[in-house]
Amino acid sequence: EGHIAFNLFEGLTRFDPKTLEPLPGVATNWRVSDDGLEWTFFLRKTARWSDGRPLTSHDFAWSWIRLLAPQTAARYASFLFLIKNAEAYNLGSLTNQQEIGIRCPDDHTLVVTLVRPAPYFAFMTAFYVTMPVPRHSIERHGSRWTAPGNLVSNGPFVLATWQMHRKIELVKNPQYHEADQVFLKKIIFLPIEDTGTVLNLYRRGDIDLLFDVPLELYSWLRTRRDFSTTPGWGVYYYKFNISRKPLDDVRVRRALSLAIDRKRLTSDLLGQGQVPAFSFTPPIPGVYAPPEGTGYDPDTARRLLAEAGYPDGNGFPPVQILYNTIATDFHKHVAEVLQAMWKQELGIHLGLEIQEWKTYLKSIENREYDIARAGWVGDFPDPGTFLDLFLQPDGNNNTGWTHAEYSKHVVNALSDKDQASRMRSFYRAESVLMDELPVMPVFFYAFSMLKKPWIEGVYENQQDIHPLRSVRIRRARK
Repeated sequence: EGHIAFNLFEGLTRFDPKTLEPLPGVATNWRVSDDGLEWTFFLRKTARWSDGRPLTSHDFAWSWIRLLAPQTAARYASFLFLIKNAEAYNLGSLTNQQEIGIRCPDDHTLVVTLVRPAPYFAFMTAFYVTMPVPRHSIERHGSRWTAPGNLVSNGPFVLATWQMHRKIELVKNPQYHEADQVFLKKIIFLPIEDTGTVLNLYRRGDIDLLFDVPLELYSWLRTRRDFSTTPGWGVYYYKFNISRKPLDDVRVRRALSLAIDRKRLTSDLLGQGQVPAFSFTPPIPGVYAPPEGTGYDPDTARRLLAEAGYPDGNGFPPVQILYNTIATDFHKHVAEVLQAMWKQELGIHLGLEIQEWKTYLKSIENREYDIARAGWVGDFPDPGTFLDLFLQPDGNNNTGWTHAEYSKHVVNALSDKDQASRMRSFYRAESVLMDELPVMPVFFYAFSMLKKPWIEGVYENQQDIHPLRSVRIRRARK
């Protein structure tokens, strides 16, 4: 969904395809006040929706307020809590939209007032959460506003075809403000789950880019010149539903984490460049070194499980591991490895449950699971984009866990102007998280890609973001 959104829509800023630094998008430039709290964006007067209507600052204001509105129930509403009074409006304690820190002095100026300085805010305005949505289309079509023929966008491409489970076609948007810098005439996204089919289509030349490579063929694929991999700024982890027994007992959660040999998993069983994760936040070299949580210690794991009332796994109740379908069997493979490790080290058997993506999301949202696989890629280079997930029990958390001390440290970090002090507060918060373990980090991502040699303008990066705005086909395919 992210790959598609980045090509259909554009925010105030956009990501550089190589460095992911924020570049001018709908806004040509922006200004930040001396105290870092007020950001003023100056929009292009040539900005248009794909149906030719002018795109103004009011469209951004309406879109952001719609995201925050309680009735929208957006899981990512907290992304904008950095804005003055945004959280209060989302929680319903404030009903006057005029008090939210979003103003439009004119059609081409957007002024945003923050609750704390955020030097990374220009990164946030490039992320798809902050992209504008077409009010006139939403009010006319309601929930059908995303259907072909109804979807009005503002990015380099527009939606041409959406055949469920078959393909999504985007074509170049002639109304885009820099259409002369868009070289592709059409993009076709293929939602194919069968590994063999995907690879055969790629080898035949019918697929130009493949961002998920088949796990079982990795050792062969990595010898190819068109294959690349890069360490990712994201974490693969398992969520615990702490409202369900026996996962409400922190000793059980710690035992499950201590019984996993992450180094063996990543080096011997996956071998795709993943790095064992003993913290939730990946390190940021020169900026943030996270605390190291539980490692591999099966003896301590067995002791903790016995203390929790399940010696040698006896009496351990039925627990299911939930994961979702994807084009490869990756999630299934990881779940089976962890299932085997828990059986071997703790004497417990956990069942496996697989769900289609939409059903999986609904199960997570409703907290209808025991243990669920999850992943998180940082939205911008700051620990806050990982650690603010757990300030509320829902949203992108969905474990039922909150902690007063944890929240205090995260809030202190988010409001602190001193970088060194901020990192210390983040460290204290993550220490609490790794002690309580409502989530269990497994590994840090490595992002892999197969790319045909005739494709130019697609680069490896730590967030696996690949805007196709400036991509070229170097020569005609045979």
